[in-house]
Amino acid sequence: VTTGIDWVVNHFRPLFQGIRVPVDYILSAFQQLLLGMPAPVAILVFALIAWQIATPAMGIATLVSLILIGAIGAWSQAMVTLALVLTALMFCILMGMPLGIWLARSE
Repeated sequence: VTTGIDWVVNHFRPLFQGIRVPVDYILSAFQQLLLGMPAPVAILVFALIAWQIATPAMGIATLVSLILIGAIGAWSQAMVTLALVLTALMFCILMGMPLGIWLARSE
């Protein structure tokens, strides 16, 4: 298995590097945005978004959950995780929407 992985990495390195560059750029932008915001501002923004998109109860649950994340000292790790999820979501949408439209039009 290791030999096969080494072969793929050695032969497709330029392709992997080309994929990595935009992913790193978007990921860095999300991380800077999320880690650059003061935690209380981010907590209020996320709680208001949850309240508007879902229900007031979801907004309160989001508020309490994010306060607990901050209280246990895991805020920066949570924001890095959120940046990873948002980056993955963005690339899934960018690839999935055109693919879905194309497949819907094909017979």
